[in-house]
Amino acid sequence: MFIFKFLKNLFVYTLKKIYSFFVYIFLLFIVFTAIIGGLLVKEEIHTNNTNILISDVYFPGEDKFSNSIKYIEGKEISFSDIYSSLDLIASDDEVQNIFINLDTTAFSPAQLEELDTVLDKIKKSNKKIYAYGTVINNRNYGIATYANEIIMPDTQNSDIILTGYSNSNKYYKDLFDKYGFKFEVIHVGTHKSFGQNYVRNSISEEENETLTRILDKRLNNFIEKNSNARKINSETFKDKLLNGEYAYISPEKARDLSLIDHLMFYDKLSEKIELNEENTTPIQVYAEKKVKEINTSSNKIAVIYLDGDISEYNNNPSIPFISYDNFNYKMEKAEKLDGLKGIVIRINSPGGSAIEAKQIYERIMNSKVPVYISIGDIAASGGYYISSAGDKRFINPSSLTGSIGVVSMIPKYYGTLQKFGINIDGVNKGKYIGLLDPEKELNDEERNVYQRKLQDVYEEFKNDILSNNKKLTPDSLESIAQGKVWLGSEALNLKLVDEFGGLNHTINSLQKDLKLNEDYNIVNIYSEQNYEDVFSLFNRFFIKFKLKNKKIEAINQIEEKLQFILNQKGKAMYYSDILPLEY
Repeated sequence: MFIFKFLKNLFVYTLKKIYSFFVYIFLLFIVFTAIIGGLLVKEEIHTNNTNILISDVYFPGEDKFSNSIKYIEGKEISFSDIYSSLDLIASDDEVQNIFINLDTTAFSPAQLEELDTVLDKIKKSNKKIYAYGTVINNRNYGIATYANEIIMPDTQNSDIILTGYSNSNKYYKDLFDKYGFKFEVIHVGTHKSFGQNYVRNSISEEENETLTRILDKRLNNFIEKNSNARKINSETFKDKLLNGEYAYISPEKARDLSLIDHLMFYDKLSEKIELNEENTTPIQVYAEKKVKEINTSSNKIAVIYLDGDISEYNNNPSIPFISYDNFNYKMEKAEKLDGLKGIVIRINSPGGSAIEAKQIYERIMNSKVPVYISIGDIAASGGYYISSAGDKRFINPSSLTGSIGVVSMIPKYYGTLQKFGINIDGVNKGKYIGLLDPEKELNDEERNVYQRKLQDVYEEFKNDILSNNKKLTPDSLESIAQGKVWLGSEALNLKLVDEFGGLNHTINSLQKDLKLNEDYNIVNIYSEQNYEDVFSLFNRFFIKFKLKNKKIEAINQIEEKLQFILNQKGKAMYYSDILPLEY
């Protein structure tokens, strides 16, 4: 019997190894085929009255993998690439029109604020912007109203859906109670909301107040911007928007209400503006060919891109994340540049691991050259901690920041074990041994001990902010901390940041302060992909046979969030989960 069992296990083990070997060989084949194909088959920019196509650009990120297959093929594009491309397009005599495919294009409110200057330059250069979509909604209307003409197909099958706002969350307390599972969520900060949806059945009063304040201001900005662009009275626009008169209406009615300009199917529009394969260049290709780093000066400004959760571990190797190790690698890369004069850090992060954020903070503080911070959509909690280390901080009015507070989430499944008749017993000596043990219940004394620990972490967070921001006092900081999230427009008045402005403005301010007189070059430093992690991801894909549909993707998102929490192992986190995008 023992020999039979041994041979069986050996056979299964051998099969697994053979399976893994062929999976890796298959993946290597795909990788090398894609690389060779990307090198041999390159799209060219058409130089005769070129049209630029903006498509497949949906809330573009800040960071990217500079060594990824998509990057090699010229298909991966960051927000910075888009900004730089549009800035070049404004003065490019070979470009005639810009065509925006609204069905696959959207930008956040903060990104639109940043693009405002370059889109205005394009229009002033006598280039026309066309925006076309079969469905227009809150997410893509912001970019649509920059166009000279907004066009929809002349059919009842298309909709324009402009509404008020909605932001909801899933609450798991009843589900966890059903199976005996729970999270011990310990906060420092009255408005620190992360983790509440695991221990509550409904939104808290503090989170309700924060979301309402932020979304009301963003809604007002949405109304003001788009009503002005469409030459509609702002009060009329607001009333019709909130009364539902702009929701689920036909393109014909949308035109009559001045929300769009023309009714035309894509083929007719293509003929009208001479949009075809021979004279149209995707913005991804334009960025790859035209947006080049210039090496004409001995003075260098390095731009380091940070995007995603702050964590020692990455649950999804296909997207960038922020850890001390990968940040330190980028800093070392910048510091090796000949003629380095300063560093700009472009950050887009809701926070994450407290210890990782602290180490990054210290690394920035020890920089031998000035470091300016450019905040993207969000730099909250740990994201703000990192930002606070900069010599100056720049933000867009619709960006999110603040959330100065601490949270710890300790998983406990002793109740689940009991439900299945499993008892845990053993010997222990010493207090607080089982505080982070998921198989043991947390008592009041242990909870108070950990609460005091997190309070100390919170005080260190505030002290580090104060040490590098002389505009704040302990009292003024405390009044705006407590986990409260602020819009960029509020953060400037609260002295959490120094100036309004996007990445380009931040770089320009740094070179002026360094007195470089425009004599400098920019060196962009992005992440680099670890292909061992990617193979691991593919391996999981083949084993689990993950399906791409909305239900499965929603489950995967929940799984990734839970895995992120579990990876922290009960440690302190600087994290904010308020991420409204529509307005």
